[in-house]
Amino acid sequence: MFKAMYRYVKAFFALLTGGINGMRMSLNENRHVIAATFDEIKDEQVASVQAMSDAVAEMIAAKERKVVKSGSLTERVAENAEMRDGALAMIDELKGQFDLTTDEGIEALKATEDYQEASGAYESLSKEIADDENTLEELDQAIEEDEKQLANRLAQLGTMKDQIEKIKEEKQETIADMESAKQEQKINDMINGISQNDSSERLQEMRDMRNKAKAKVKVGRKLAGTETNARKERFKKFAHKKKASSEFDKLLGIGKETAAPSTEGEATETATQLPE
Repeated sequence: MFKAMYRYVKAFFALLTGGINGMRMSLNENRHVIAATFDEIKDEQVASVQAMSDAVAEMIAAKERKVVKSGSLTERVAENAEMRDGALAMIDELKGQFDLTTDEGIEALKATEDYQEASGAYESLSKEIADDENTLEELDQAIEEDEKQLANRLAQLGTMKDQIEKIKEEKQETIADMESAKQEQKINDMINGISQNDSSERLQEMRDMRNKAKAKVKVGRKLAGTETNARKERFKKFAHKKKASSEFDKLLGIGKETAAPSTEGEATETATQLPE
């Protein structure tokens, strides 16, 4: 019993699913549904283009920030290099004031405040320049990579915009093709005698009503005995028609006549009889 119920429920849901799928396919072939579907696809593509455009705009802004930072670092490296060169020049000038051939002269030079300031600045600026140059190298690589990514994204944007235009054209072409296919199918169905249009259905309904009415009358006649009376009247009509036709033929002299008894023979026989 449970298996039978299971099969029944399964068959019911299969029937329901098939009906839903059939309705869905029928709706999908409607011109308004087709237009709405293409509009929905187009809107999705437009939203994707907008999102891509926003992402590209952010990439451009990020690249520009890197370019600005690279420019600032380049200026700072140049400025620091100039200051470092100045500190080195100061040390060279201080060297002329001391005898650097002796250890006492070298130590005296290093002990001066100007030497210590210049040498400290030289070392600090050299380290800062090295760090900035490394950062600049990384920035230049990042900017180059961003330019490649931007080129790819811009190409994708162009393709997506072209697809939107194609969708607009394909929408009209699809609607036209579907309508043409439906009309052609109707013509084929009419040729094959399987047309299901409204006119054929109404004509068939009228024919069925006519046949049904005639059948009811025929049954009523049989039940009321009128059909038997009608048959008798029809037979009498044919008999009367045949009799009238025979009499008319006789008047014209083309009918078959019955031979009359000969009066001459009767007279001879009477004359030869002897009187008693």
